[in-house]
Amino acid sequence: MGESTINAAILGTFGVPVIMITGDNALVEEVYEHLPWVKSVAVKQAIGRAAAICYPPKATYKLIRNTAKESIEQYKAARPFIIQPPYLFEAEFITHISAKRAAMAKNIKIKDLYTLFLEGDDLPLLVDNFWRGLEIVFSEPVGFLK
Repeated sequence: MGESTINAAILGTFGVPVIMITGDNALVEEVYEHLPWVKSVAVKQAIGRAAAICYPPKATYKLIRNTAKESIEQYKAARPFIIQPPYLFEAEFITHISAKRAAMAKNIKIKDLYTLFLEGDDLPLLVDNFWRGLEIVFSEPVGFLK
């Protein structure tokens, strides 16, 4: 489950449905896997972790507008994406140093050298704690730059 689906689950804990998304093809595929009722428009083609081929706005403008209109018209049929607790949130880091630093955040537990996890019944709190762990990781300059 990726970031977008996790965000949809957080919204679901508050009874808020996702009705439409736009993004790259990978996002559309991820969301469709877990929330097949959500309308979507792919506005770019992912070609790597940090690169994409963007479709021209002229080509996507009408698609986005029409899909948004349709999503709003069908809003009453939308339903929140709800995952029942307890929750287990696990993340594997590329380096053990990053994992060790992220583990300094509240409630994050160490599974192994590269893997951390959180568990509990409050999804928004778990995700918030995980993001705080990432903030710790990204706030530290890379070792060779010190």
